[in-house]
Amino acid sequence: MAIKDLVVHIDNSQACEKRLRAAVLLAQSHDAHLTGVYVMRTLADLMMYPIEPIAGHVRDVIEKPLLEAKDKARAMFEAATGNTGLVAEWQDTKGSVTTALNTSARHTDLVI
Repeated sequence: MAIKDLVVHIDNSQACEKRLRAAVLLAQSHDAHLTGVYVMRTLADLMMYPIEPIAGHVRDVIEKPLLEAKDKARAMFEAATGNTGLVAEWQDTKGSVTTALNTSARHTDLVI
């Protein structure tokens, strides 16, 4: 079976750099399209219990580190794929990592 479409889970863990490096090498060896998928946690994921709607400035304070983490992960992905000659694509979403990767797995040859 030809591998033409790969998805790699991107996050800010120590293992991600190795996972990304392996995905880039595999995509290069198969001349495959590589998609990096980042899943950002939502405010609902961070709350211990349901609360009233959060004021805008409080929401901004809570979301700022989440957005910074996403930007850091994207920079790592772009640095790893930038000069490789690969067709690489970034996707970010909110919610469950499991759900996002399961959805990606339905439309790709391999998820790393």
